[in-house]
Amino acid sequence: MWRKIVYAVLAFGMACSLSLDGQSEVLAKSESPPNDLSKQLVPMPRKVDVKSGSLILSNSVNLLGKEAADQEALTTLTEFLKSNHIGINEEFDNTSTTIAIGEEGELNPEIRNLENQLGLPNGAEQKAQGYTLAVNSGENEFSKNGTILIKGKDGDGTFYGVKTLIQLAEKEDDTIEMKNVMISDEPSMSVRGIIEGFYGNPWSHQDRLDQIEFYGDYKLNTYIYAPKDDPYHREKWRLPYPENEMKRMEELINTANKNKVDFVFALSPGIDIEFDGQSGEEDFNALLAKSESLYDMGVRSFAILFDDIANKQGDKQANLLNRFNEEFIKTKSDVSPLITVPTEYNTHVMGPIGDLSPYTKAFSETLDKDIKVMWTGQAVVSEALPLENVEFMRTDGDRIGVWWNYPVSDYLRSKLALGPIIDIDNSLEGKLDFFTMNPMEHANLSKISLATGADYSWNTAHYDADRSWNWSIELLFNDLAPEMKTFADHSSRMTGGWSVGRGDAVKVRKTMDEFWLKLSKRQDTSQEVTLLTKEFANMVQAADKLKEGLPQETLSEALASLNKLRLLGEYDQLALDMVIAKKIQRLINIMN
Repeated sequence: MWRKIVYAVLAFGMACSLSLDGQSEVLAKSESPPNDLSKQLVPMPRKVDVKSGSLILSNSVNLLGKEAADQEALTTLTEFLKSNHIGINEEFDNTSTTIAIGEEGELNPEIRNLENQLGLPNGAEQKAQGYTLAVNSGENEFSKNGTILIKGKDGDGTFYGVKTLIQLAEKEDDTIEMKNVMISDEPSMSVRGIIEGFYGNPWSHQDRLDQIEFYGDYKLNTYIYAPKDDPYHREKWRLPYPENEMKRMEELINTANKNKVDFVFALSPGIDIEFDGQSGEEDFNALLAKSESLYDMGVRSFAILFDDIANKQGDKQANLLNRFNEEFIKTKSDVSPLITVPTEYNTHVMGPIGDLSPYTKAFSETLDKDIKVMWTGQAVVSEALPLENVEFMRTDGDRIGVWWNYPVSDYLRSKLALGPIIDIDNSLEGKLDFFTMNPMEHANLSKISLATGADYSWNTAHYDADRSWNWSIELLFNDLAPEMKTFADHSSRMTGGWSVGRGDAVKVRKTMDEFWLKLSKRQDTSQEVTLLTKEFANMVQAADKLKEGLPQETLSEALASLNKLRLLGEYDQLALDMVIAKKIQRLINIMN
């Protein structure tokens, strides 16, 4: 009898102690076919045609088109080559790889000839910011060692083509290799970006510089500067920025220009602005003066925000915006349309069509039609953004922009939002042209969600949240990606005053449910125990490896939550062990 008991216990124990190495079985594997480049490319291009073979860049290259190509695109390309110890030939050498770069309609005859040889598609119908990229390892009259052609619809498109080329590049020892491919790409939405609009600790200057470079890498082109706790943005909006702050602002603007990011300067005067009389005139002139100082520094996009205030004088707010539009925006030929956020900025408080709230009715009827209006969806923090909600906003004209409150966490600061952007309709292309996300105060960890939002707003119809989340983490965290996926999978859903985001560890919870169901029916639970044991061990291992390997600036954002993850893994395993022990004891009692 005791031999049977020992055998049963050992068999059960073996089932619970299978190898704990590698990525969790509960998480989806991030595998792709050999010719699928989706793992390397975020955002995912619209059309990718992978050919057989691959190109290895020569130690030095011929660079055609540098005289006329977009300067930021050219600088980005040459810096990439230099960082990989690849020189640029002073004289043409047909034994070197040839790279041609330029914009549609401005290509020199030599590049147009190469374009025809490579069979690039006609880009006449391509949208602004689009590009075509060809990588071909075959010989032609330009090179015996392969050719690359990057053609942008405009300068922005050429820049994005270079960024895609960099993502394609695979470094092996001292060589750079990329698959032969033809990519034709363009964005679903023309405005894709971030609004730094959260409460709490504003980002540091270095955070912002790093973020702007990240936006360029992931084809986000808009950064709205609106930190709630910057006193000169809100409480002290009338006062000019001190000289040291203006120097920082200038560096942000210059970095934004280098990365094809539109730096939008926002003010939130609504807490105490006067609309009438002498005080009203003084306040309006303060708005003009402050905006003019930023214009002189290079800002070409402006926003005046009326969110989160008590004042609900919709007509007066709109009249002030109209006047600013006439006396500042329209007097300058190089400034983008004015952006605003009304005090009622979600459709729940706006009211239904035909029965709008008094504020929304007055504001919308008075506001100039060329001023962009941002809203947050169906609630302050919306669970989803369906087509119907966008259509409701479009009844006031095609001037709307989304302020999406994920991954912002200022209403639940004890938790990190590390999931993908989800539940935004994939059919919004052509209906919505302006999508921005409000991030966390944790700039580095916000990049996971922001990268997925970049993917959504660039290629809306084909956005896949799980794919985007997996590949974004792999691009951002490299060797630490498996551990970061485990960490992020357990910290995606924000549940507080509002709820948004993918559920935490959905597959783990499903396995737990199956375990309890089988246990209640006295069925074999060994498969579930194996999966859960492995997952709990991975949670502990992920916390330990991330604490050891993350850069200090990222670790400082993640440390408290990593400690929680480790404890959760240990406690979950302890609870599972207790259940197993109870099951074994029951077995012993039966056998006795």
